[in-house]
Amino acid sequence: MTCCSSGTAAVERPKMAAATGKPVRMPYGGRELQAGFHITEVKRQRIESIDCAARLDGWTETVIQLLDIDGPPEVRMSASKFHGILAKSGVALGEGPVIVEVGRPGEAMQLYDLVGIVEEAEWLRLDVSPRQAVCKPAIKMLDIQSLSCCGSGQATGSACCS
Repeated sequence: MTCCSSGTAAVERPKMAAATGKPVRMPYGGRELQAGFHITEVKRQRIESIDCAARLDGWTETVIQLLDIDGPPEVRMSASKFHGILAKSGVALGEGPVIVEVGRPGEAMQLYDLVGIVEEAEWLRLDVSPRQAVCKPAIKMLDIQSLSCCGSGQATGSACCS
């Protein structure tokens, strides 16, 4: 997994399975996934890349593509159906980044990182965060500086670790 992957380790498929009859909802981009949404594709892909610092990287990620269309509330996909589609595809959430591609007909697809699954009283909510453009070498450098500084025995409140 790469340095800049999403925080999907907390995403657990068993949580989705446990919420069997609950409908799935997903707020994204200032709107709510409509009741008629469906999964158009689930992809597991291996990425091999080279960044702007000429470093090779590689990781595997899952992409869940959703078509956001209207429908009556009674057709909203249940957590068990959502889980069943993922299980049939062989995808195990929590094994690397999970990207959600979502769009309405006639609109550009939007990319989000799946960062959590929350069981609420009446829903199973998929929490997503917009995919950010990042410079991976810069992010790695910040991570390394933070680790080397804060792991050096300096006081937690020092300027280095604040």
